[in-house]
Amino acid sequence: MTSEMGGSSIGARKIAFDKSICAPESTKSLPGTYSMMRGVTPGHPSEKGFSTMPMLTPSEMHKVQSIVSSAHKAKERARELAKEYQEDAKVVAETVGAATVMGFVRGKMEAADGSWNIPGTSVDIEGVAGLALVGASLSRKVFGKHDADALQAGAGILAHYAGQLARKFAKTGTFSLVAGD
Repeated sequence: MTSEMGGSSIGARKIAFDKSICAPESTKSLPGTYSMMRGVTPGHPSEKGFSTMPMLTPSEMHKVQSIVSSAHKAKERARELAKEYQEDAKVVAETVGAATVMGFVRGKMEAADGSWNIPGTSVDIEGVAGLALVGASLSRKVFGKHDADALQAGAGILAHYAGQLARKFAKTGTFSLVAGD
């Protein structure tokens, strides 16, 4: 359907596109008129002065895919390393924590001479506790899924006990399995 002025009817709206009457500058404010004269869809980036989107060649696309793939692999490796570091930190915390707790308990419970023996014997409680935890955790039957945790705690207690024995040996020059003075 065409009007007398050379316009066309799109739906209920008439749009003028006669080049002699409607200069491009005067029609840019009218929705769709200038772009329809040029054969461009209204709102298209080229209407606003933008160029069309560049296309990637297959080799460039392959490079982009390899970069993205490398980034995903690096992210996964970082997650694995973070998990390993978390496990290492847990091992250290369990070992040092058990040694610290045992040192504190020993300080509270030991006799005046520094010994902390099983009553009626000359066997040091700290050495027995450490060996019992290590032995039970190595049997893989006592602590179930916490065997590794118990092993680390036992190692911490034995490390504290060995440190006490070494300190006593350095002070007295004689070796004894009782860690007290």
